[in-house]
Amino acid sequence: MSYKTVLNRMFHQLLEEITPEKLVTEACQLNENMFSVLDKTYDLDKYNNIYLLGSGKAVIPMAEEVERLLKPFLKKTLIIGPYASDKTFDNGTYIQSTHPLPSLKSVDSARALQETLQQLDENDLFIYLLSGGNSALVELPEEDISLNEFQEVTRLMLHSGMPIEKMNSVRKHLSQVKGGKLAQQTKAKGIVLVLSDVIGDDLYAIGSAPFYCDHTSFKDAEDALRTYGVYGKMPESIQTFFEEGNSGMHPETPKTPSEDIDHHIVGSNRIVLEKAQQLLQKEGTCKNRGIQLG
Repeated sequence: MSYKTVLNRMFHQLLEEITPEKLVTEACQLNENMFSVLDKTYDLDKYNNIYLLGSGKAVIPMAEEVERLLKPFLKKTLIIGPYASDKTFDNGTYIQSTHPLPSLKSVDSARALQETLQQLDENDLFIYLLSGGNSALVELPEEDISLNEFQEVTRLMLHSGMPIEKMNSVRKHLSQVKGGKLAQQTKAKGIVLVLSDVIGDDLYAIGSAPFYCDHTSFKDAEDALRTYGVYGKMPESIQTFFEEGNSGMHPETPKTPSEDIDHHIVGSNRIVLEKAQQLLQKEGTCKNRGIQLG
């Protein structure tokens, strides 16, 4: 069998191994009332209500697998994605939003999540499914910023060549639901299952970190905008917002993660490489042809 044929078959096998459903299945287990995610276990009987929430390009297959696993425990499901879908969830809602530019649908999605999270108390638990695309799908600009202005900044950044981590630093400072701000809007305990689309699996960057925190400042975000020639093209109101933020008139993004919300990376580039190597080793290709990964 030719080298090309082996790699082609391995590639298609790898695609089957890294579906969102399989990644969630491998990371999550249920034993009676004990829910395990990777190396941590949660007693679901401790919580009055359990909610399944999420946003991102992979949210539907992730939610299907979590619902299959935890269906008797779930009180409500609310998920947001970019695609049309006729999939239904028990006591659940799927909202189709927009990507890569935020829209009124993104604002409606953010408000729906806010309202749900704000209703939960310290005896409730939410499981949040986070994957790539969240930054546009769920958005709520700060009160001094209109959606049109936020959209214009997003367009300018997308056409500037600005790296995603720099773009996210700006989004976090202009948004009510990024950089850990969404975590501040609930008293509930949380489990965030993450499909990483970021090299290095930086929780500060994935999906603009709605439940994590932020290590950038207003000044960092402004510097990025100036470096890539965006700052002077932005609406004047947003330039004013950054000036006010740098002078302390607007609160900074949260700088430490919430102790009540755990993040678990269930899929990443590293996991893909490990699975690829396992498939090649099983085939005997690494040994026989000298292929090495990672």
